[in-house]
Amino acid sequence: MTTNQFDITILNKEVKKGGLFFGTKTVIKEIKKGNISKIYLANDLIDSIKNDLEKGAKEIIMITTDLDKEHLKEVCKKPFNISVLGIQKGSEFTKSQESSENEEKEDSRKEIRAKKDRLNKARKELEEKEDKIEERKKISEKKEKVNKKEEKKK
Repeated sequence: MTTNQFDITILNKEVKKGGLFFGTKTVIKEIKKGNISKIYLANDLIDSIKNDLEKGAKEIIMITTDLDKEHLKEVCKKPFNISVLGIQKGSEFTKSQESSENEEKEDSRKEIRAKKDRLNKARKELEEKEDKIEERKKISEKKEKVNKKEEKKK
């Protein structure tokens, strides 16, 4: 079970797209079937029910909303209070959200790779500069030895 920050706009989009399951029993049944991708909980949900859901929904995103049962009812445009709302796996919004999350992850990976490449390039340039400095030191030392030998000869 992972917990995400509640966002009413996302919940509204989920409701508009459909593919919803209402109620604790229904959501638990659908979790067992593997049909749930996300669960929204009313903020006044009884702890024992929340614990039951957490046991069965280890790999499912679970979001405790800022809304009580009455307000969830209004958001979902239903005539009954809603304590637990399950989002069907594969619903359009979930797919598009997962797709955009995957795109964001891929963009982040590309950005990290680009930064690593720049860092490796900078390291290589630094090593080359250090090698040149070392060569110049050796040349300077050789010149000094030659100059000292010439001075001794004079």
